[in-house]
Amino acid sequence: MLVGGDFNTDPDSPQFAGERTVKMFQEAGYEWALGTLPRAERITWPAADGFPDATFDHVLVNGIRVRAVMVPKGYEGCGDHRPVVVEVEG
Repeated sequence: MLVGGDFNTDPDSPQFAGERTVKMFQEAGYEWALGTLPRAERITWPAADGFPDATFDHVLVNGIRVRAVMVPKGYEGCGDHRPVVVEVEG
């Protein structure tokens, strides 16, 4: 099973300390694919309008092996979020 999308929450941000969406998936056996990246490499929403960098876009997997994950830069003109690329097997 694979779940992905803009969850409007950032597990690294004190602003969202009480928000449990990603944690609930992890408690249910899902792996947070972006969790293997250093914070600076998993920013999906670059700072704007006085708000700091954030990881709002998430991919969670259960029963699928993640081979690679990345948040490529250079797509800022395509929208306000960067894409998340996850290579899986199985």
